[in-house]
Amino acid sequence: WVYRLEAAPLRPRAAKPAAKPAATPASRPSPAETAARDLLADLIAGRFTKAAMTFSPDVLKALPADKLKALWQTLQTQAGAYQSVDKSATVKTIQANLVVDLLCTFEKTPLILRISFNNKKQVVGLFFLPPPKPKPATPKATGADSPKPTSN
Repeated sequence: WVYRLEAAPLRPRAAKPAAKPAATPASRPSPAETAARDLLADLIAGRFTKAAMTFSPDVLKALPADKLKALWQTLQTQAGAYQSVDKSATVKTIQANLVVDLLCTFEKTPLILRISFNNKKQVVGLFFLPPPKPKPATPKATGADSPKPTSN
């Protein structure tokens, strides 16, 4: 379910602080989130030509509208019918791209739709990823709060 445009290997860069999600008010999504939701809406509605018009030339060459349609159909065959998208999204900057993660629910499984946008607001990456695994509950450490054994 992951479509990756093959690219040259990334060169190591000087260490930078980890990218933090962009803080946007809950009532007003960022332009990147809006564009990602619009692209998802086009996929759901079967508007593959319109969706492909948002792609960079390299992505469009590798994933034209007919291949995008086949990808969406294959995804739904494997994950089940699309059902919903979460109201919240994660928007972060990775290298020079704005990356939007939308948690989508399909009939059989949830998936993250990750869309990367370049500085020209073109789609340069489109991925369907498994959602993060839930963190296991942390067991309580034994110590001061633990009951003390009693002697008879």
